[in-house]
Amino acid sequence: MTLVVKRVHDIVDLGDFVLRTEDEAECAAGGLNGTDAVRLGIEHSLASWGMWNEEEMLLCVWGVSPATVLGDQAQLWMLSTTELPKHPISFARVSKQIFAELMAVYPSSIIAVHTPYTRSMRWAKWLGFRPWREVGEFTLMRTGDA
Repeated sequence: MTLVVKRVHDIVDLGDFVLRTEDEAECAAGGLNGTDAVRLGIEHSLASWGMWNEEEMLLCVWGVSPATVLGDQAQLWMLSTTELPKHPISFARVSKQIFAELMAVYPSSIIAVHTPYTRSMRWAKWLGFRPWREVGEFTLMRTGDA
């Protein structure tokens, strides 16, 4: 299975999508619906990307923003659609490569994971993030000295 990754500049670049139930819950815990969370994520990111399958169905969207004024730390985010579970192995390979490239540029990175979203917590740990602190319903995870 070949997955296509390309840069996105606006939510309209993504086409139609339905976020996973867990991702919708994560957005709701942050006070947003899924569509608004994706739109704001793209708008506030230095760069954003989407990943599509061969049928051009969106699997996920993610972005990176500097977490500090100096830009040596990054805040990363990702939201996934109902299509993602159909491609677990391909997604795992591609996400490992992509996040390794992002962490090479930003070795100190932070993500916020909705604590009840156990699959997301496992995936973040697999990518090299470690739990740092709890903030409300979220676990902040980090790499390096973030």
